[in-house]
Parts: sequence; C-alpha cells; structure tokens
Amino acid sequence: MKDVYVALLLRNYSECGLPEPPWIHDIPDAPGAPEHTRPDQEPVIEFGDRLVVTLSPDEDAGQVRMYTSAPMVDLYNTHYARGVQPTVEELVRAYNTMGYSEKYLLKLLTRHDAMTARIKKVDLDKIFKPDTGSKKRAKRKETVSVVEEEEEERDDDDEEEEDEEDEEDPFDMEVDVDEDQEGEDMVVEDDYESE
Repeated sequence: MKDVYVALLLRNYSECGLPEPPWIHDIPDAPGAPEHTRPDQEPVIEFGDRLVVTLSPDEDAGQVRMYTSAPMVDLYNTHYARGVQPTVEELVRAYNTMGYSEKYLLKLLTRHDAMTARIKKVDLDKIFKPDTGSKKRAKRKETVSVVEEEEEERDDDDEEEEDEEDEEDPFDMEVDVDEDQEGEDMVVEDDYESE
C-alpha cells in the first residue's frame, strides 16, 4: 500500500516540476486492516416451523449424509399444544439443535434456575387458594342512627331551600320584547327562484 502511495506522490511531484522530497523514504508503512470479527449472533426464530438441516460428509464412503429436524415444531406438538411447559432439558436440546451458542444455553439455564427459585419463594397456593369456609357477618343495628340521619337531612333541606330563594341566579335573564316589533315576524325570506 505504501509503494502505491509513494509512486503516485512521485509522479505528482514530477508532473508539477518539483524535485523529489527528502522525506519520501521516512513515510511509515500503513497499519494493516483490523481483523474483522463477527459478533456472536444467535439465530433468530421468526417462525416455529423452521427446519434445521445438518450435513455431514463421509470422505471414506464418498457420501454426504443429511439430517433434518424441526425442534420447535416437535416442542409445540408435544407440549405447547397441550398447555404443558416443556422441561428445561428439552428446551436446551431444541435450542442447541437450532444452532444457539453455549453462552446462550447457559444463560437460558441460569434464567430458569432464577425463575424456579422465585416460584419456591412465593407460595402460590396461599395466594390462589379457594375460600372453603362460609363467612358469618355480624348484624348491626342501624335503625336508630337512620332515624336521626333522616331528621338531620330534613333540617338541611329546609335550610337549603331558604338559601336558594334568597339568592338570584346571575345567568337567569328575561327576554325584553320591543314595543315596535311585537306583531312582526322575525323571519327573513330570501328571494329564491326554483328551476
């Protein structure tokens, strides 16, 4: 890469009529391109009916053996269609068949262990336990208090009616009719000719 740059630089100097620069031999070599490392990408399951094909060549026999499997379809038919959670071993086996890395599978196992620990900590039977016993409610005598409350309400209603009579509604307006327009209609007719 350096040789091409130096050749082009010297050609440019000669075309412009300039002498060869003394620093041309001091130009350092260009650093190499960094190694391209692909990030660890996990396969993406877009559809559950993805088919995994594995090819294994047999050089001695001169054959290529092909294995096909559909692990997510198998999990669906055996577990999910019946509403049953598959075991973690079956999940790991299915994800391994689909090409997921060991790092992802270990992360799946740690998440599963954390979830089971959380389930053990919370007693679901206590939360969702059906109520088997009948509850007896104590009867309260409220008849005396009801009578007193009714008398108080009547007194309050009387006071409110007196207050309403004293106050005038500021938005209550009466329409004044002019003496000149008492008998006239207020409708304006347009001159309209129909075709």
